Amino acid sequence: MKPIVLDEETLLKFAEAIKTMEGFRPGTQAWNLNNPGNLIFAGQPGAEPFKTKNGTFAKFATLRQGEMALIRQIMAVPRRHSPITLREFFAGQRFLESNQLKPGGYPGYAPAGHGDNRPDKYAEFVASRIGASPDALLAWRVVDLNSMFPPPAPAPAASNFVVQAAAADSIEFLVEQTARVLKDKTGETIEHEIGLLKAEIARRRARGENL
Repeated sequence: MKPIVLDEETLLKFAEAIKTMEGFRPGTQAWNLNNPGNLIFAGQPGAEPFKTKNGTFAKFATLRQGEMALIRQIMAVPRRHSPITLREFFAGQRFLESNQLKPGGYPGYAPAGHGDNRPDKYAEFVASRIGASPDALLAWRVVDLNSMFPPPAPAPAASNFVVQAAAADSIEFLVEQTARVLKDKTGETIEHEIGLLKAEIARRRARGENL
């Protein structure tokens, strides 16, 4: 049986499937904690403990941190507990006869007996999303998380005319500066339209409107 190679594309599909199974949507615990995998707190980067009646979960400052933590968790299991199948990833590495955990075995991402977990259903759903068998072995690869989750771009600095308009608190100034920028970028002038706009502003102010 062909192993599941955890390259970047497969990891993203794997994580998206987990997010779906964990019910990641507005208003849920996973959503509110920026923790799409509902990961138990284990000192993950950017996380702090959040205690609930069902355990202590990781609360991340940003969704990006939570998504990266989920990918790290997926990668870490086959690296530390190989050989392991997709089904064992969710159910745990257990003896078939007794269902007892094997010595040193991975206990499972969603083992039976913890809440309403159904590890076989979980594994089959993820397998369907990544196009593999739930009984295939997981094969980890080194990936660059920063390329998978690029840091957010810094907010652009406000242009001079926006800063000046805000300081002047004048709609006329903003209109004039907008016209100037348009001319600088396109070479077009809208003097007639500017005149009409200023006249309309004057009429509205005469009626007592706050512009």
